[in-house]
Amino acid sequence: MLERFERVVVVNLPSRADRRRETERELARIGHLRAATFFPAIRPAEAGGFDSVGEHGAYLSHLAVWRAALGVRSLLVIEDDVAFAADFAARAGLVTELPEAWDVFYAGHMQLPELRRDWTETGLVRIAPLVEFIGLHCYAVSGRALPRLVAAAEAFLMRPHGHPQGGRMPIDGALNIARRQCGFATYAAMPPLAEQRASRTDIGTLKWFDRMDALAAPVSAARGLKNGLRRTGRALRLGLLGESIVPKGGRRLSERDDAKSEA
Repeated sequence: MLERFERVVVVNLPSRADRRRETERELARIGHLRAATFFPAIRPAEAGGFDSVGEHGAYLSHLAVWRAALGVRSLLVIEDDVAFAADFAARAGLVTELPEAWDVFYAGHMQLPELRRDWTETGLVRIAPLVEFIGLHCYAVSGRALPRLVAAAEAFLMRPHGHPQGGRMPIDGALNIARRQCGFATYAAMPPLAEQRASRTDIGTLKWFDRMDALAAPVSAARGLKNGLRRTGRALRLGLLGESIVPKGGRRLSERDDAKSEA
């Protein structure tokens, strides 16, 4: 799948060598380690109108990756806490179904709990403008959409948080608003081809156990076990069911659903 995109970038803080190693293992597992380049994520000195320094840094980092990719045909962005689905190889070919006029593709995505509904569609699904995703652990932007996306993100950065036209906000929210304002043709893999690994956050408030150096090794080991159990559980389900895993929770993502939302 990664070879479908002209440029593949992994966003990684230089201080998080642990995340880089885990992401390299994930890429090697799906046979695409050499396809990706690592971008040194930005860590600003202050929150700068965002909710945290990490949120500010994530925004600047993704925006920098978008700017640097202006002129390419397509860009795939991966965050360094990505975990590819157990059936990734079996379903990754769906990217070949992207139409010529696509703008944004979510290979990995989540939704806020209050928006969860039952999925009604699988495969490559067209996403309605008002459907909002959280998490940018694996997504793509077409070359034709990048200039408009960069312009929108730069405009948001110049406005205060809560501005009616879009101000400073988490980067996943900025992509949601830009999709709607620019009318981007958006698609997603259903179920997602990637999710987020359990890992110490660089954006939100640290858990109490992440603030204790003495617990760093056992907490890391516990998270590794958790991620391994997740993958094993999904693989077992795939083997037993003989088909791709469909999430129990989600939202109907059709244009009809979007019309209902607008009403």
